[in-house]
Amino acid sequence: MKFEEKLRKLNSTISSYEVDVYDEDFTHSMTKAIYFRLNEFDDLRNELNASRWECESFESKSLFPSKYRKLYLSARKKYRSLLQNLKNNTATIKCNEALIYENKYVQKLMSRFWIYDDSISVEET
Repeated sequence: MKFEEKLRKLNSTISSYEVDVYDEDFTHSMTKAIYFRLNEFDDLRNELNASRWECESFESKSLFPSKYRKLYLSARKKYRSLLQNLKNNTATIKCNEALIYENKYVQKLMSRFWIYDDSISVEET
Protein backbone atom coordinates (compact mmCIF):
# COMPACT_ATOMS: atom_id res chain seq x y z
CA MET A 1 0.00 0.00 0.00
CA LYS A 2 1.30 3.45 -0.82
CA PHE A 3 2.18 5.97 1.85
CA GLU A 4 -0.58 8.43 0.89
CA GLU A 5 -3.20 5.67 1.07
CA LYS A 6 -1.93 4.57 4.48
CA LEU A 7 -2.01 8.15 5.74
CA ARG A 8 -5.52 8.71 4.41
CA LYS A 9 -6.71 5.45 6.00
CA LEU A 10 -5.03 6.38 9.28
CA ASN A 11 -6.73 9.78 9.37
CA SER A 12 -10.12 8.22 8.75
CA THR A 13 -9.72 5.58 11.47
CA ILE A 14 -8.59 7.87 14.30
CA SER A 15 -11.49 9.63 15.97
CA SER A 16 -11.26 13.32 16.83
CA TYR A 17 -13.91 12.86 19.48
CA GLU A 18 -12.40 10.14 21.64
CA VAL A 19 -9.22 9.99 23.73
CA ASP A 20 -8.39 6.46 24.82
CA VAL A 21 -6.28 6.30 27.99
CA TYR A 22 -7.78 3.06 29.30
CA ASP A 23 -5.52 0.76 31.32
CA GLU A 24 -6.32 -2.05 33.72
CA ASP A 25 -4.38 -0.28 36.46
CA PHE A 26 -6.15 3.05 37.00
CA THR A 27 -2.94 4.77 38.09
CA HIS A 28 -1.50 4.19 34.62
CA SER A 29 -4.52 5.88 33.02
CA MET A 30 -3.50 9.26 34.41
CA THR A 31 0.06 8.78 33.17
CA LYS A 32 -1.27 7.89 29.74
CA ALA A 33 -3.41 11.01 29.77
CA ILE A 34 -0.47 13.24 30.69
CA TYR A 35 1.82 11.72 28.04
CA PHE A 36 -0.89 11.11 25.43
CA ARG A 37 0.32 10.21 21.93
CA LEU A 38 -1.33 8.84 18.84
CA ASN A 39 0.89 5.81 18.38
CA GLU A 40 -0.50 5.09 14.93
CA PHE A 41 1.39 8.09 13.53
CA ASP A 42 4.59 6.87 15.20
CA ASP A 43 4.12 3.43 13.66
CA LEU A 44 3.68 4.95 10.21
CA ARG A 45 6.79 7.08 10.72
CA ASN A 46 8.74 3.96 11.68
CA GLU A 47 7.58 2.25 8.48
CA LEU A 48 8.68 5.30 6.54
CA ASN A 49 12.07 5.21 8.26
CA ALA A 50 12.51 1.53 7.37
CA SER A 51 11.68 2.12 3.72
CA ARG A 52 14.04 5.10 3.61
CA TRP A 53 16.90 3.00 4.96
CA GLU A 54 16.28 0.45 2.22
CA CYS A 55 16.92 3.08 -0.45
CA GLU A 56 20.45 3.24 -1.77
CA SER A 57 20.50 6.25 -4.05
CA PHE A 58 20.15 9.89 -3.18
CA GLU A 59 17.44 10.36 -5.81
CA SER A 60 15.17 7.79 -4.21
CA LYS A 61 15.79 9.26 -0.74
CA SER A 62 14.98 12.77 -1.94
CA LEU A 63 11.27 11.91 -2.03
CA PHE A 64 11.06 11.30 1.71
CA PRO A 65 11.15 14.87 3.15
CA SER A 66 7.79 15.64 1.55
CA LYS A 67 6.35 12.41 3.01
CA TYR A 68 7.64 13.27 6.49
CA ARG A 69 6.11 16.72 6.12
CA LYS A 70 2.73 15.26 5.15
CA LEU A 71 2.87 12.90 8.12
CA TYR A 72 3.78 15.70 10.52
CA LEU A 73 1.06 18.03 9.23
CA SER A 74 -1.54 15.27 9.38
CA ALA A 75 -0.63 14.39 12.97
CA ARG A 76 -0.64 18.06 13.96
CA LYS A 77 -4.08 18.53 12.44
CA LYS A 78 -5.43 15.50 14.32
CA TYR A 79 -3.93 16.66 17.64
CA ARG A 80 -5.35 20.15 17.15
CA SER A 81 -8.83 18.82 16.42
CA LEU A 82 -8.65 16.58 19.50
CA LEU A 83 -7.58 19.51 21.64
CA GLN A 84 -10.31 21.73 20.22
CA ASN A 85 -12.92 19.06 20.91
CA LEU A 86 -11.64 18.67 24.46
CA LYS A 87 -11.89 22.42 25.01
CA ASN A 88 -15.45 22.44 23.64
CA ASN A 89 -16.41 19.41 25.79
CA THR A 90 -17.42 17.46 22.69
CA ALA A 91 -14.75 14.76 23.11
CA THR A 92 -14.98 11.81 25.45
CA ILE A 93 -12.12 10.29 27.42
CA LYS A 94 -12.10 6.51 27.80
CA CYS A 95 -10.46 5.56 31.07
CA ASN A 96 -10.71 2.95 33.78
CA GLU A 97 -13.92 3.30 35.80
CA ALA A 98 -11.98 2.96 39.05
CA LEU A 99 -10.21 6.22 38.23
CA ILE A 100 -13.48 8.14 38.46
CA TYR A 101 -14.07 6.85 42.00
CA GLU A 102 -10.54 7.60 43.18
CA ASN A 103 -11.06 11.36 43.49
CA LYS A 104 -8.36 11.91 46.11
CA TYR A 105 -5.72 10.27 43.92
CA VAL A 106 -6.77 12.33 40.90
CA GLN A 107 -6.82 15.57 42.91
CA LYS A 108 -3.34 14.91 44.29
CA LEU A 109 -1.90 14.06 40.89
CA MET A 110 -3.56 16.96 39.08
CA SER A 111 -2.49 19.47 41.69
CA ARG A 112 1.12 18.61 40.85
CA PHE A 113 0.73 19.46 37.18
CA TRP A 114 -2.12 21.97 37.10
CA ILE A 115 -3.99 24.20 39.46
CA TYR A 116 -6.78 22.02 40.75
CA ASP A 117 -10.19 23.65 41.10
CA ASP A 118 -12.38 22.27 43.90
CA SER A 119 -15.45 24.14 42.71
CA ILE A 120 -15.93 21.79 39.72
CA SER A 121 -16.04 18.01 39.52
CA VAL A 122 -13.05 15.80 38.81
CA GLU A 123 -14.52 14.79 35.45
CA GLU A 124 -14.79 18.42 34.34
CA THR A 125 -11.29 19.23 35.54
